[in-house]
Amino acid sequence: MNVLGIDFGETHMGLALGSTDTGLAEPLAAELTSTEYVKIEDICIENEIERIVVGVSEGKSAQEAREFAGKLENLGIPIVFYDETLSTR
Repeated sequence: MNVLGIDFGETHMGLALGSTDTGLAEPLAAELTSTEYVKIEDICIENEIERIVVGVSEGKSAQEAREFAGKLENLGIPIVFYDETLSTR
């Protein structure tokens, strides 16, 4: 299964393409802002994405990531959230 990982940030987002078949992921060289979510549809189509994983932490940042993910629901691709709380430590 092809997976798109999104590390949401209000200014910039990190994207990664992964595969459950290989267990590998690699960064996607695409610099997007939170207002460019429409470009994610093209990325999903080009890479036959079957699941989107959005990293969330705590507080306002988590709320913003979930709101952003809500804008992707129209893609018809399942979206799951991954808790990244304290992951930078």
